[in-house]
Amino acid sequence: MNTLFQHIEYLLLRHDCVIVPGLGAFISTIRPARIDMENHRILPPARSVMFNQAVTVDDGLLANSYARRFNISFEEGRQLIVRDVKSLKDTIISDGAAICGRLGKLYLGEESKLIFSPGSDTLSSAGEYGFMPACLQMKKQENMSMPSGSTTEKSSDKSCADSPLPHTDASAAEKNYYHLKISKTFLRLASAVAVIFAVALTVILNPVPRDSREQRASVVPVEALMPAIEKKTNATDTLQTASSESERIDEPHIPSHYLIVATFSSRKEAETYAATYSTDEFPLTTVSSRKMTRVAIASSDDRDSLRMKLNSSPISRKYPQAWIWSRL
Repeated sequence: MNTLFQHIEYLLLRHDCVIVPGLGAFISTIRPARIDMENHRILPPARSVMFNQAVTVDDGLLANSYARRFNISFEEGRQLIVRDVKSLKDTIISDGAAICGRLGKLYLGEESKLIFSPGSDTLSSAGEYGFMPACLQMKKQENMSMPSGSTTEKSSDKSCADSPLPHTDASAAEKNYYHLKISKTFLRLASAVAVIFAVALTVILNPVPRDSREQRASVVPVEALMPAIEKKTNATDTLQTASSESERIDEPHIPSHYLIVATFSSRKEAETYAATYSTDEFPLTTVSSRKMTRVAIASSDDRDSLRMKLNSSPISRKYPQAWIWSRL
């Protein structure tokens, strides 16, 4: 069970959704930066994890992670997931709840529905983005609205001072910098000199080519050259037309819909799967998209015909989790 959530935590760092077949989907969302006026802090962007029990269709992402981790086949990875999910459900039924690694906790709610409670040290930590909460200074506003030496001003200053956030001394920081006063006239002159230097350097490195040959008029009449030029132009147009027509003829037809039986993030793994499990009765081919490579058992421009094949007894018995994928 711990292995299951280790894979989920790893995949959530690279994907927005990880589907656990037979259990549900863990979804990672981004919470934008916000200002906590009550505690006078600026909170950076962070991630939060949610759980949706209704999404259970296997997309192959988790099984592929199991196969890579244990150096096993895709189907063996699916069997390990089924075993871990069964163990997790047994723990929830017997104990009423189960710890989901660093993600949080799953427990039974009303009508035997799974309820997910995210943990405090999950992927939602602000340090993931390289930013930490910052203290919001509000001295000027407080001095304008309250008399000096009031208890509210002292308490707000104390809350910022007691904050564990790192801060720097302004006087010490100023000592590390030097202030140089540069006039606008000097900047204009420096810019002009830089432009002149760049142009001169371009001319020196790329001199204008000069033709030392004597410029002579052609002794061939223009009327004699025109037929040859027209003949050459017509031949070029004919060749280009023929090549474009041949390209249109040789261009393969790409179907619009596919009956998918497996999905991989690696094209090599998809080709290996298709070559291993392809038969004369069920030939398998690979279909590549922008991020994933899928293994198809059939393809067509007619979605209804693929739906009939999907519902046929041979395919539904051998590939019960097959589905139809359409190109956009």
